[in-house]
Amino acid sequence: MAAEKRAKTVGNEENRYQKLITLIGEFGEEKIPLHIEKLKKEIVDSEAIFKDFLIKLLVECSSWIPGKEHIYACVVVKVHEENPSFAKELLDYSSNLLKDLISQGNLHRLKLLLRFYSSLVSLNYLPKSALEQLLLSFIEFSASETSEFFSILVASTLLHYGGIFSLNLIQKFLEVTRKTRDPELKSVLKVFTHQNEDILQGYIKSLYSCQELGFQLPKVVSIQQPIEQSIEYSFQTDIEVTNKCRYFSDMILDIFGQSININSFILQSELIHENLASFKMNLELTAQKLENFPDHEILLNTIFSELLSLNFNETEPVLYSSLMVKLSRSPASTSLEIKLIEAVEKIMNDIENINSLSLEKLYIFLAYYISNMSFSWNWSFFVEKPLNSKQEMFLRKLLGKLVRLSYHDIVKAELPESLCVYLLPEPEAILRFTEVEESVDNTDSQLIIDRINSKAPTQAMKALLTSKEICNSGDLLMMIFCESLFYQGSKSLQHITIYLERYMEILTGVSANRLLNSLVNVWARSPQRIELIIGKLIGYKLINSEDLCNFCLERLTKHDSWQDFHTLEWDLLELAVSEAKEQKLEILELICQSVSSIQNDMYYDKIQTFLRKFHKVVDNSQVTSLENSLPTPVAKSLRKLVELR
Repeated sequence: MAAEKRAKTVGNEENRYQKLITLIGEFGEEKIPLHIEKLKKEIVDSEAIFKDFLIKLLVECSSWIPGKEHIYACVVVKVHEENPSFAKELLDYSSNLLKDLISQGNLHRLKLLLRFYSSLVSLNYLPKSALEQLLLSFIEFSASETSEFFSILVASTLLHYGGIFSLNLIQKFLEVTRKTRDPELKSVLKVFTHQNEDILQGYIKSLYSCQELGFQLPKVVSIQQPIEQSIEYSFQTDIEVTNKCRYFSDMILDIFGQSININSFILQSELIHENLASFKMNLELTAQKLENFPDHEILLNTIFSELLSLNFNETEPVLYSSLMVKLSRSPASTSLEIKLIEAVEKIMNDIENINSLSLEKLYIFLAYYISNMSFSWNWSFFVEKPLNSKQEMFLRKLLGKLVRLSYHDIVKAELPESLCVYLLPEPEAILRFTEVEESVDNTDSQLIIDRINSKAPTQAMKALLTSKEICNSGDLLMMIFCESLFYQGSKSLQHITIYLERYMEILTGVSANRLLNSLVNVWARSPQRIELIIGKLIGYKLINSEDLCNFCLERLTKHDSWQDFHTLEWDLLELAVSEAKEQKLEILELICQSVSSIQNDMYYDKIQTFLRKFHKVVDNSQVTSLENSLPTPVAKSLRKLVELR
């Protein structure tokens, strides 16, 4: 009982320490010195049992919460005055964490940890020579790396704390980074075809500017005076760099076409990126951190650089739309939606130059945003002037996604009347027999539906299909049976699930092509229902990913649907790869081989966009097998995408 009570007491104390450390700095600049003193006293007076917990918590917060590294550095120096061993153990723990973060390739937390060290150097607690030696090792890594991981890491540190480092260190970094460019890879990463500058180049420009105009003073010295004597300390530089230390900076987005102050833009956009990286799993907290951000153009440019990034992540559009909804509803961000609408309109005006994958992520983002804002949106751009083919396709995909998130009637009621023509017809199942001779009536279908309604078991249905009551036979009869079953199951997914299970024995004898053709015939007006039922057919092993892939490729070739990337067939090809499990590479090879004869720019764009979504299933050793099936530009792009990982 005593042990249980003690454990509860320890848990309560740890929770109290956690609040003190994580919330410090949240109550106004003027209270920070007082709270630093209070936290120092809490740490110095704490029981020995909490030492390891406090060390870990301080270091974790220093490398996780942006904008507070200087506060935590002050706390460490204050604690050092009364308990030097605690501060020294904290540094040792952070040094081990540094190595772990490098092995994980966690650029975000490494940037924050180096700023924490830089604040300690600013307070003369940590020797400048120790941190410079560590940065020199990173500069050496950046000189030989094929990505920009260490270049970005060092550039960020120097931009924030360049004033405390020697000019030789900064100059050496600038000389090295000029050798790490990869123009071919940057062309693969461009969201807009005319983009020429990336974030790393922005850092470098800012560093040159700061060399001329002077670096900003570290915030930490406004809170606490440097101590007289630094400790003796050196970092381990025998750091093992893994293949996870790979990063390529995004291109700088300037959606609004304003002349950007590069220093201000880099620092502000970096703060936004860091809040997104630290808190995006807690949207309420992220919104609180960003709702008072003063420059909505920089905020939207930064969020859109993440959203439109060609490093595909299917959850990003939903995540950022949820964040934008919270920001737009905040009283502190009342004009944000106006800027959002302006940003979307500017992208629509430049749509011919934007990557297809970015457009796809944008319409998904907008669909979730609009549906969460009660379908309220300013549609004037799409109403007031004629649309080109890409704008019209974007609008159709956006409206189609809105219907999938809600109901056809709700979307139609909120749309301007002139845009309703771009909506798909209201989803409804269709019972039709396009392959049946005109002389054949629908008697067979009605008999089958009657049996389904009467819950006829499998054997009774089999007996009907072979009886003299039925006029047709063979594949034609199976087509009638399947379409009747899908039509009758249209009431709900529960209905079709019951019918699939009830007549499984009959359906296992039906070809995959027949099942898929019948399904598409019945649900031609509802791509969403087709995808849902195909998922069930795959789950019941009535078809597999290869069947679905072959079905789509045959239809694409037959109907010349290559001219439109956004067809049902391409969506189903994505489903085929996603459902393939252990055969993803084989399905990708099948797709690449089947379309290799198509030689035009539109094809390159389509297949590149497709491969961007699924290149993560391909490892370095497998790239060659896909390259052999692809046109040279697409093959080179694929190899670069794999290298990017």
